[in-house]
Parts: sequence; C-alpha cells; structure tokens
Amino acid sequence: MYLIWVWVALVAAAFNVSAPELELVESIAHHNFSLYLPAITELFVEEADLEDIWTELEVDPAQAAEIEADAAEGKFSADIEDAHNRYQSILNEVEWNDDTFGNPIATTNWVWYHGRVLSYDDLFAIKTSAHSESVEEYDRVIGDTGPVMIFYGDYTSDDFPLWLSNLVENANSGKLRFVWRYIV
Repeated sequence: MYLIWVWVALVAAAFNVSAPELELVESIAHHNFSLYLPAITELFVEEADLEDIWTELEVDPAQAAEIEADAAEGKFSADIEDAHNRYQSILNEVEWNDDTFGNPIATTNWVWYHGRVLSYDDLFAIKTSAHSESVEEYDRVIGDTGPVMIFYGDYTSDDFPLWLSNLVENANSGKLRFVWRYIV
C-alpha cells in the first residue's frame, strides 16, 4: 500500500494538485460519506499511514485501489478548489479582531460563526444559538445536532489536530455541527 500512496502523490503532482491528502479525503468521502470523519481523524489527528487507514476503516483492497486511483487522477479537485475559493472570498469579508480573551486570532485555523471569527480558545467559551451558517453543496456537515459553524483549517499547521479533535468532540456531544473548508 505504501507504494500506492507514493504513486498517488506523484500522479497528483503531475495533475498539478497541491494537496494529495485532500484529494484522498475527497475521494474517500465520494465513495462512502460515512468514512469521511474517520478518515480525516485517522489522517490528520492520528497521523496514520495509508495502510493503517484502510485497516482502521475496514476498506477492502479493491475499494482502496479505486479510491486511490480517483485521488491520483484529481477526480474531485473541483470540490477542493471551491472550498479554497470560498476561503479566499471570505478573507475579504472578515474583520480580524482579537478573540474573546484579547488574543490575536491566527489565520491558519479559525471558525466562522454568527458573523464572528472565533479562535481555538473561543470555542470553549462560546454560547451557541439557533443560528447556523449557510452550507454549500460541496460542504460536509459533521455532527447531528446543534448550530452549524464553518471551520477554516489548514491541515498542515501544527495546531490543526487540536482544532479538529475539539470540534469533533463538540459535534459528538451535540453542542455544534461543523463544516471543514480547506485552506490550501
């Protein structure tokens, strides 16, 4: 499987894809949405290798090969590009204030909710309301109950696993739902 992952990365580079990990995530989600959250958790929080991901997700070798081929071909690049374009457009709309605690908010990972940019620390103190952010056709909502927040996250940043873990925990507890829009 390691050789297949190297092949995915090389072919993705040939297709001018800047984020083969996101291509893989998109391919997994398109093949089986129920694997989306476990896949991003395994890949970005647990930092599992591809073989361990397939084992953990109980994906058979034939399906894994199909998913990897779609990722290598960049079959779902448009979804990644849409998320990135939305991120670029919202950067112009965002007012970068300090968080609730007076700390500057980093631009690598943040949440958009109810017209505000939220920091990691804000997530612990936030009082949610019935307000939910609008979701786009390409968005994948994680969680079953609670308001929808938009998480703009750079999976290559050091604190991304903390953000993702926190949001998943809050989504699992029913406090919120969230969408991850990639910063690529």
